[in-house]
Amino acid sequence: MANPDLLPSQLQAQFYPSQPQGPFPEMTNPRYQPGSEHPFGVCFSGGGMRSFSASLGQMRGLNSLGLLDTVGAISCVSGGTWFGALASYAPTSTDDTVLLGPVIPPEQLTLDNVSEIDQRNIASPLPRITNITISALLTSLYFQYKLGKLPLNRIYSRIIGGLLLEPFSLNSSDTYFSLDADSVNSIVERNPDLTKSNFYTIRPNRPYFIAGATQIYPLGTNKTMRLFEYSSLYVGTPQLFPKIGPQAQDFGGGFLESFAFDSDTPSQVNSNYATVVTPEPPFLLSDLMGSSGAAPAIIFAIINEPDYFPEFCYWPVQNVGTEAATSYSFADGGSLENTGIVSLLYRQYPVILAFVNTSTPLGSTDPLNAYEGVTEQITRLFGFKPENPGFNTQDTQIFPSDKFQALADGLKAAKAQGKPTYFKDTYTIKPNNTFDIPPYPGNGEVTIVWFYNDINQEWKNKISDSGVKELLESNNPENFFGNFPNYKTTFQNKSDLGIPEILKLTPQQVNLLAHMTCYTVINAEEMLKSLSCSI
Repeated sequence: MANPDLLPSQLQAQFYPSQPQGPFPEMTNPRYQPGSEHPFGVCFSGGGMRSFSASLGQMRGLNSLGLLDTVGAISCVSGGTWFGALASYAPTSTDDTVLLGPVIPPEQLTLDNVSEIDQRNIASPLPRITNITISALLTSLYFQYKLGKLPLNRIYSRIIGGLLLEPFSLNSSDTYFSLDADSVNSIVERNPDLTKSNFYTIRPNRPYFIAGATQIYPLGTNKTMRLFEYSSLYVGTPQLFPKIGPQAQDFGGGFLESFAFDSDTPSQVNSNYATVVTPEPPFLLSDLMGSSGAAPAIIFAIINEPDYFPEFCYWPVQNVGTEAATSYSFADGGSLENTGIVSLLYRQYPVILAFVNTSTPLGSTDPLNAYEGVTEQITRLFGFKPENPGFNTQDTQIFPSDKFQALADGLKAAKAQGKPTYFKDTYTIKPNNTFDIPPYPGNGEVTIVWFYNDINQEWKNKISDSGVKELLESNNPENFFGNFPNYKTTFQNKSDLGIPEILKLTPQQVNLLAHMTCYTVINAEEMLKSLSCSI
C-alpha cells in the first residue's frame, strides 16, 4: 500500500459530465483534435504478448514513415494496452529508434539480429516473463496482502507492473500518471501538497493514450458488461446507464481525473471539482494495465468470485455527490470489445487504422473464435457472432451487416495472393448501437484500414538467411513457430522441463513478428500517406 505520509489526505479532482457526442476533455489541446493535422486514430487490439509484439512493429512502421505525428489518439485493449502504456510513458532518455526498435528489411534479417533485444527496447522484458518470475512476484505480493499492505484485488495488476513497468522505472507505488506538464500543473495548483514528481507523463508529441476495460454488474451468469475507458487525463464512460447499481445508482455519463479514481463518495462539490479522501492504494499505471488486460477476470465474475481481479470504487459523474460510491468489478477490455475501435469512433476520427492482432488465422473454422473464417473480434462489429459465442453473448454491432462480406473477401484475397493482409473501406455507424456511438457528420462515413494478423508471404519470401527460414518452420516447443504469426495468447512455449510457460515469448518470436508487422505498415505507405493528406 502507498505510504500515506507521501500523499495528501484529500484530493481535489475535476470531473467532466458528458454524453457520447462529446466534446472530450483532451480535445481542448489541438494536438488531440481529430482533423486535417491529426486524421488518424489507431487501435491496437487485445492478444497478450502476441499483440504487444505485433503492435511494437506497427508503431515502428508508422514512426519510420513519419506518420506518428498524424495520429491523434491510440486506443488499446489488453495486450495492446500493455504495449501502448509503455510506448506512451517510457522515459524520454531513450530515442524512439531504440525504444521501438530498428527497421530491418526482410533481406537483412539474420539469426544474430533477431536473437537479441536492446534492453532499452520496450519489448525487452517479454523473454524474461517466465513462470518462475511470475511466481516470485506472486509470492512477494501475496505476503504484502497477508500483512494488510495490499488488497487482494490489486495483486494481478501489481504483477503486470512488476513484469513490464519495473524495468522502465514506471512502477512506483506512490506515483500517479497524467498527460503532460500542463495537466500536472493544473492538478498541483489545486492540490498544493502534490508535486510534479508525483506524476508520470507521456512522451512529447505522443498520441492521446486510451485503454479499454469492461465494467461488470451484475455478476454471475446474468452478467452485464459495459465499456469503460482509462486514459492519460481521465477515466469513465460517456454512456449513461441510469439506475443499474446495487442501490439503483447511475453509472457513467462522463469522466473523472485519473488520479482520483477509486475514491469514495465526494465530501464536497464545487462546480466541476470534487473533494475526495485520497484513495489507498492510489490508482496506478499498473492498475490501468492490469484492469485492461485482466482476461481471467470474466470467468471469476461469472462464478461470482471477483475478489482476485480488479475492483474499484466508482461514483456517478452526473449529479455528483447525490449517490453513494459503489465497488464494481472490472475485467479485460476484450471481454466485451477486443479491437479498441469504439473509443476512436466516439471521438469521430475520420480515418482509423485498426490493428487486429488476433490468434485466429484467416480461413479458420474454429467455432469459438471465427465466423466465415474471420476473427470474431471483427465479425461481432458487423452483427455476426461465432457459432459458439463463449462468454460474450451481448450485442456489439457498430457497422451495417452488409459491409462485412467485402471486408472478409478483401482480406482473404490478399492472403491468397501472398500479399499483406489489410483492407480499406468506408462505413456508416449503425443507428441505436449498443455503445451509443453517434453518426459521423457530413456524409456520415469513417474510413477504416483493417490490418489483420496473418502471414505476410511477400515478407517471408524475401528472407534470404537460411537460419531465419529454418526458424520460421521450427516446431521446437521451447521456441514454437508452428503457428506464426498467430501465437497463442497464453502457453505459446514450454520451458526446458516441458512445462507450459504462461506468457513468455522468445526474442526471436518477438522480433520476427514485429519485423513482419512493421513491413506490412511500410508496404501500405502510399495508401496511408494519401489518406493523411485527403482530410
